[in-house]
Amino acid sequence: MDVDVTFADVPEGPLQLRMSRTSPGRYALHEFARNVVEVRVTAPGGTPLAVTRPNPRQWDVTHSGEVRVRYRVFGDRVDGTYLAVDSTHAHINMPAALM
Repeated sequence: MDVDVTFADVPEGPLQLRMSRTSPGRYALHEFARNVVEVRVTAPGGTPLAVTRPNPRQWDVTHSGEVRVRYRVFGDRVDGTYLAVDSTHAHINMPAALM
């Protein structure tokens, strides 16, 4: 699944993007961030922004007010906890899909 979001008027300081490790109703830890690929973070004109990874589930972005984040998230597990998208349906568990 392709995700594309723009954060406007971001306050000064690094923008911290994180993926959850938990899902409502589940008691186990999940590493949803491992399914995120092709992360692209840009300024309004398309200029790439500096991104660091302080841990496997976090992206810190140096910015100047507006940030566009695009990424792909792999989803082929039809189990209610992860993301499952194919040509017939989409089961989107928000903690497994969104930063």
